[in-house]
Amino acid sequence: STLSVVMRKEEASQAEISEWSSLEYLCQASQYLGQAVCLALEAGDIELAMKVSLEVVDSCGSFDTNTSSLFLAVFQSCATSRKMRGLLYELHSDPSSSELATLLQQLATVAMVPSPTPSASSISSPPSPSVSTVLKKLDKYECWKRLKVDFNHLELMKHFPPNFRFVVLQHSPDRSQLYASYTFPPQPPPPSSSKKGQQAVQNDHPQAQPVVVQCCKVSPGALDSLLELFAEHKCEVAQSRLRPRKEAGADFESQFHDISAAMEAYLSEAMSPIASALEKDNNDLSVVLLADSFLLQLPLEALSLLQHRAVVSVTRDFSLQMLYNRMVKFISVDEAADDINATAKKKGAEKYVSPPATLTQNTSNIKYILDPRNDLSSEAGRFLPLCIQMTPSAMCTRC
Repeated sequence: STLSVVMRKEEASQAEISEWSSLEYLCQASQYLGQAVCLALEAGDIELAMKVSLEVVDSCGSFDTNTSSLFLAVFQSCATSRKMRGLLYELHSDPSSSELATLLQQLATVAMVPSPTPSASSISSPPSPSVSTVLKKLDKYECWKRLKVDFNHLELMKHFPPNFRFVVLQHSPDRSQLYASYTFPPQPPPPSSSKKGQQAVQNDHPQAQPVVVQCCKVSPGALDSLLELFAEHKCEVAQSRLRPRKEAGADFESQFHDISAAMEAYLSEAMSPIASALEKDNNDLSVVLLADSFLLQLPLEALSLLQHRAVVSVTRDFSLQMLYNRMVKFISVDEAADDINATAKKKGAEKYVSPPATLTQNTSNIKYILDPRNDLSSEAGRFLPLCIQMTPSAMCTRC
């Protein structure tokens, strides 16, 4: 019995040493992979940044949810940028049509962006002078600047209000796995009250729930079937608008409920921990859905977890980088505040101060799209005065 006790102690000691060694290797690998992502983004190699960031997510997993969620957002931003750059190439396929098309074709010729077979050497050595010249010329185009992924992507979260909650949904490149995360910007410290001669006592202040990261296996065929089902539903709804109202149509409401149920079933395993975290979170939350190009085709706003009483608004975007570009980077906040204060000064009002947990926007930069399918001709006269009243400088056109 004494020998067995000694052997158990040795086994426990060896297991502890092995665990600490594994954690040390994991920390070193995460550090090196994180540096590789930053270098790849600085060099503009989004293909390599995608590959390495996904390696970080798979390596850290639920052991370090903060790191996993940040690099999952990087992976999604790079995947979105690559897809939109491909669309930009298709729109400007004729080099003789414009200078932008010529530059894009030159860039595609040297196989810099996108790179079908990324290699580590692409970030270890600076790009050739010709590539540097092309990239420098492309930077003057707004469309290209908006498709770049910032090398400090890991710091973008801090630019958003603390009541924002980001739900990231992203498939792996082969669509066999679905990654999901529930994350948020840095939270303010809890309020404290102090009295003379006493230590400060913290009040009860609900803090955000821990970051959640989930990865589950999914079926690409099930996703294709779900997308096809919803596409058929939208087609039937569009065709029903062309038929007289007297004709009996399909029960679109029940169809939509069936599609929502199928969507819930597909996302249930990935969204279950996120739903639990959302139920325990603070009130007055603004949820931002950041989903890949496949899931963005679905009515994600109909998910049951988004009907929680704590959720006051739900919006969607392609990626964290796109949302940052739209709301922060390419919006002159100072200009917006000056515009508001100038208007208030004319009216004799007090200087405008932005309320907490908000982002100041310049309303003159807001655009409205009315009647994109050209099927509301009878309502056009009703929308036009409202559009002019809200944005006097807006130009309303029929698509």
